[in-house]
Amino acid sequence: MTGSSDLSAANKLSDTSASIVGSQTKNNNKEENEEETEAAIKISASSSSKKDSPSTPLFNFNAANTTSAIAFNGISSIFSKLAITTVVALYILNQQHMLPRNLSGFVSKTLFYPTLPITLSRRINKWVTPIDDTVLLGGAPLSFLNMPKYLHKQNVKGVINMCEEYKGPLKQYAKLGIEQLHLPTTDHFEPTFEDMKSAVEFINEFKASNEKVYVHCRAGHGRSAAIALAWWMSEYDGDLTEDDVEQLNKELCGLRNVRETLFKQPNLNRFRSFLQLNKTPKKEARVDSVMDKDETDDESLSSNEEF
Repeated sequence: MTGSSDLSAANKLSDTSASIVGSQTKNNNKEENEEETEAAIKISASSSSKKDSPSTPLFNFNAANTTSAIAFNGISSIFSKLAITTVVALYILNQQHMLPRNLSGFVSKTLFYPTLPITLSRRINKWVTPIDDTVLLGGAPLSFLNMPKYLHKQNVKGVINMCEEYKGPLKQYAKLGIEQLHLPTTDHFEPTFEDMKSAVEFINEFKASNEKVYVHCRAGHGRSAAIALAWWMSEYDGDLTEDDVEQLNKELCGLRNVRETLFKQPNLNRFRSFLQLNKTPKKEARVDSVMDKDETDDESLSSNEEF
């Protein structure tokens, strides 16, 4: 009985131990499962947060683009300022007659319209100036100011255009029946001797029909003023000396703001000699009535020597 009783107690102890061990094992498994579940949740949450938030790249392209834009704007600003400075410098040098002919021609063509407001502002209400019954002197007859129609109303049927940089409103001339003589001359340079002769002949044709001629360059200050002075010289009655040409220049300045030193231009002086030579026979005829033959011969010799 005692042995049986001990065996039974041993079995119960064994069962109890197994039960305890099994219970602990279950608890341990449960804890492990919970830990694994928590770890899985953490991994999932971490993965989700990485998907939701943008990843940080190795190189910040936005910062690079911003830096490039700033650098580009800085370079563009420098080049813009340099270009403006260059244009202004070329304009000033051209106005001071300090550029060679080819460069002056290029600058005049390029800046004709951009600098036109400056020219217009200096000639307000003085764009066109009648200098006698036949010739009007002035600036470019701009079509957007309806200049061709205005000139036509003034009985202008001929135009002498001295601009190399401006061809003139040819379509409006054609509609109005105005004839243009284009004698392209670089700005700030004097017209040629041949152009002076052609211009005076052109004016005489319209004068014979009691019609007027408009002579212009860009501003009516230099090139066209030289042609106007040549016209006055051709109409001068009497001996035409250098002092006479200077006086005519002063009279032209009194009518309009033109170059004060036109009379010094070589081609105008050559034109004066040409006129003097061609008028010599008439002068001799007048002189014969008041002078003896020797004085007449001296005057003729002097004219030939100047030419």
